[in-house]
Amino acid sequence: MHGNAWASLLKHIPAEMHDQMMLITVGGTEISLSTVLRIDHEFVAFKGRLSGTQDQGRLFFLPFQNIDYLGFQREIRDEKYQEVFGNLVVPPPLPSAQLALAAEGPALPLPAPQGAAPAQPQPPEPEPVPEPEPVPVLPSASVLQRTPLPIKSAVLERFRSRSNQGTAIRPNGEG
Repeated sequence: MHGNAWASLLKHIPAEMHDQMMLITVGGTEISLSTVLRIDHEFVAFKGRLSGTQDQGRLFFLPFQNIDYLGFQREIRDEKYQEVFGNLVVPPPLPSAQLALAAEGPALPLPAPQGAAPAQPQPPEPEPVPEPEPVPVLPSASVLQRTPLPIKSAVLERFRSRSNQGTAIRPNGEG
C-alpha cells in the first residue's frame, strides 16, 4: 500500500479507536498504539508500546513504507465496521513527480508585471492520466517459507535423552 492510502486510512479512523489498534512493521515488530499524533505524507507519528512490554507512552515515527499491516486487538462488529469504514475512499497512487510537487504545496501564480495588459485566462490543461506503477517481483514462495520449529514434546524428549546419557542407574546398595 502506498503512503497516500495509509494516510487516508489512518485519518479515517476515529481517535477513540486508536488505543484498540496494533501495527506490524515489515520487520515483524508488533506495536500497540495508544494515540496517533501526526499523519504526514511520508510517516506517521504516534504513541504506543512494543507488544509484550509495559513501557507505555513511547513515541514512534514510522515511515509508511515500513508498515506491513494494521489491525484491531478487539472484535469489531459488522455494524461498527460499516459505520467507520463504509465510506472510506482510498486515493490512487501518485506518480513520483506529482508526489514531490504535492509535498511542496500548491503553486501560487506569479503576479503580472506592472503596466502590462491583463492576461487572458487560459483553459485548464487536462490532468495527465497517471501511469500504473510497475509491480515489484516478489521472491518465490519457496524462498519465503521458514523452516518449521520442532514440536515442544520432541525437544523435551531430546533434552531428557541427553541428560540420561552417561548416568548409569545403579541398583540400591551398590555405591
